[in-house]
Amino acid sequence: MDSSRPFGDLLRAYRSAAGLTQEELAERSGLSVDAIGLLERGARWSPRRDTVRRLVAALDLGDDDGAALTRAARAQPPAASGRSSMLPTPSTSFIGRSQDIDEISRLLHEPSVRLLTLTGAGWRRCWRSPANPFREPSLRCVWRR
Repeated sequence: MDSSRPFGDLLRAYRSAAGLTQEELAERSGLSVDAIGLLERGARWSPRRDTVRRLVAALDLGDDDGAALTRAARAQPPAASGRSSMLPTPSTSFIGRSQDIDEISRLLHEPSVRLLTLTGAGWRRCWRSPANPFREPSLRCVWRR
């Protein structure tokens, strides 16, 4: 099969070719029917390695088809409408925080700063932004609610 297809399309094609329903594949693989459906619809586009191994075994795929499904699982999802993010477009730009962002960036680069907590309105939106100033490889940032 065409390995350039999205994971969900490829999974559905292999399942159909094997003559299995989602329920039967779920039972064989030890996954839930909901998980199979989400993967096939592309709502979940990055399954865990163990999940892919289970699916390959349950579908009894050969080496080439198993490798194709594994490659598709590691591929990035297609950008929605040409955008680099699957998040909705904000109705307004993120303005008025440039001084705050500069100060936070300075603090994050100081060796003595091990933890920095941000509170107040707007930080979640800044964090999720494709232009997030804190997404540098040298920084270890975690977002928690």
